Order: sequence, then C-alpha cells, then structure tokens
Amino acid sequence: MGILDRFFKKPEKKEPKKSTKMSLSKVEKWVGDASFGIKEDLARDMRQEADEILQAVEEAREIVCEIRDFKPPPKIKKRMFKPVKTAKPTYIKGMLDGLGSMRPMKGTTYEALIDFNTSTQKAMKIIHRVQINQGRIIATFFQEEMPRLGTELNRIIDSQKAIEDGIENAEKKGERNQNIKEKMAKLQSAKDRERLLKKEAKEAKEKIDEKKESHAKYKEELEKFKQRPDHQKLRELEKELADAREKLASTESKGRNILGPLIRVLRKYAREAKDKDTKRITESYIKNPQAALFESAEGADVIIKILNEALAMAKRGEIAIEEKRREKVENAVLSLLGIKGEHNTIKKETQRLKSELASSSVKEEQSVLEDKLREVDRDIEVLKREAESANTNAKEKRVETKRLKKELEEALTVEMEIDVVIEI
Repeated sequence: MGILDRFFKKPEKKEPKKSTKMSLSKVEKWVGDASFGIKEDLARDMRQEADEILQAVEEAREIVCEIRDFKPPPKIKKRMFKPVKTAKPTYIKGMLDGLGSMRPMKGTTYEALIDFNTSTQKAMKIIHRVQINQGRIIATFFQEEMPRLGTELNRIIDSQKAIEDGIENAEKKGERNQNIKEKMAKLQSAKDRERLLKKEAKEAKEKIDEKKESHAKYKEELEKFKQRPDHQKLRELEKELADAREKLASTESKGRNILGPLIRVLRKYAREAKDKDTKRITESYIKNPQAALFESAEGADVIIKILNEALAMAKRGEIAIEEKRREKVENAVLSLLGIKGEHNTIKKETQRLKSELASSSVKEEQSVLEDKLREVDRDIEVLKREAESANTNAKEKRVETKRLKKELEEALTVEMEIDVVIEI
C-alpha cells in the first residue's frame, strides 16, 4: 500500500454495539426466566454425563465380578495368593456396595441432578476408601483387571467433575442473578421513595396554597372588621387608655422628682424619731417612697405629716436641715397632695378604660380573627418546612436512584453480554 493509499483509504465502518432497553418488570421476568433456564439447561446437558457414569458403573461392576469369581489354579502357590485371598472379600463387598449405591437420575430437573451428584459423591468416597485400603493388594495379582477397573473409575470421576463444575457455575450464575434481583429491588424501593417524597412535597405546597387563601380571607375579614363603628370606638378607647397610662407615668415621674431630694430629710427624721412605729413607717417609706405615695391610700398624708414634723423639729433645732432644703420640703408638702389626687383620678380612669376594653365583645372578635391569622401563619411555616424537607430528601433519593440504576445496568450488561439501559 502506498503513502497516498494510507492517507485516502476510507475508514472501516464499526458495527454499532448492540443495546436493549428494559423496564424493571422486564428485568424481573428475565432474572426469573434466566435462573430457571440455567438450571433446567444444565440438568438436560448433564444427562449425558450421568449416563456416562452409569455405563462406567456397569463396566466397573462386571470387572469387580470377574475378580470376585476368579478361581486361582492349583499351581499358584498359596503363599503368593494368600494376602489377596484375605483382602478380596472386603474389597469386593466394598466395591459392589459403592457401585451399587449409584442410581439413575430421578427425573430431568435440576434438583434431580443435585441428588444424583450427591449420591455419586458418597459412592465414590466408599470406593476411594476401598481402593486405598485393599486395592493395592488386589492389584498385585489382578494386574490386567485393575487397570481396566481404574479406567472405568476415571470415567466416573471425569463425568462427575463435569457435573460438579456445571453445578458450581449454575450456582454462581444464580448468585449473580440473585444479586441483580437485589439491585433491582433496591432501585425500585429508592424510586418509590423518591416518588413518595415528591408527592409529599407537592401535597404540602397545595396545602400552603389553601392556607394562603384562608389567610387572605381572614385578613380581608379583619380589615372589614376594623372599618366597623364599634371597632372605631374600640380604637378610641385603646387610645384613651394609652393616653391615661402616659399621664399616669408622667404623674409618677413628678412624684419621684419631688421625693428624691427629700430622702435625706426623711432619714434624719427617722434617726431622731421617738416613737418606734413612726420610725418604722418612715424607714419603710425611705426604702420605697414612690410605693408609699402612689400605692398606699394614706401614704401621701403620712409623708406630708412626717415632712411637717421634720420642719417643726428643724425650727426647734432638734434636726439640722439647710434653709434651701427646707424650702424644698415646704414646696413638696404643697405639691404632694395635688399629685396624689391627680394620680388617683388618672388611675381610676385607667382602670375604667381597662375594664371597658376587657368586657368588649368587639375586642374578643378581633382577638379571634387575629388568632386565626396567627394559626394560619404557623401552619404555613410548618408546611414550608415539610415541603423543603421532602424536596431535599427527594433530591438525595434521586442521586441514589441514579447510582443504583447504573449499578443494575452494569450488572445486566455483563450477564447478558449486551448494553442494557433501564427505563424507570
């Protein structure tokens, strides 16, 4: 071939590799048929080997019977034949028992072949033992018969080996088919689980859509509810309550600002007070003057009384209070009762508004709608998590499904000797 021929020669066409597509149900049928066919084909093919064994058994039995029926001529010295004569009965019995235990196959099934092989193995063990124990002695005299017998026994051994090899190959192929079946079951299980997870995710999303519709419905109801006159009245009450609480806080702040600088005066008074009860009350007020002023009914009166007595004691020189601080005390005495009265009035108004709001059916209706909205929101969040979890698990199963599909395709390709593509 010239250089131009090598360059311009048309490339040889490669035969496309054969391939086949199979569903899982088709794979299952193939595995079942293959497993059954392998064993049945083997039983049929090994029938010839079984017949070969039985023919060899008959030939071997005839040779053993020749040895059994042999009568040595008188010219043979007894001392030469005596060991053979002693060993021969045991040998003959053992050989005939071993050969006699071999029976034809009971049928044409794989199980019948297994039974035949098992009985042949047992028989050959008996024969082997007899050959080792007495065969060498018998061979010293029956030098023509024993080689012929050996030939027939070798025929049995060769045929039995063929049967055993066939059984071993069938079992191995059966194991491979079982492995394929297990791979197929795993793939089917993974695919079913993937479908179920996708279904769960889809159902969760559908429920989310339903919940969103409910959410929109309740929200619309709540917006309409808020436009009702009685709800507007409720909002006004809530604003009034908020304003009252703000005023209450402002009043209490005023009280704290007034009482703060007077704590030193109260302490001086407590130290000098003669009456134990007065001293105890004063000390309790020093610890929490705001509570004494606003939470105790008579607190303001008692504090004012204490402050007036402190001023009087200062004038008598019994306690020392600076002039500037005395003015603060005098101003506090004038302001505290007003603050207390203002606080009581606002507090009563606050309690009234709170009671009115608490007994309002409008408030209760609003709470019911708001509770429904919150419940729907919680349900949506739970369903979102369920859908997300199902989707995540479905993706993981999809990866597992692809891996198992590939493993099954590879196993089938090797076994069927053709590229296999699984359709699922």
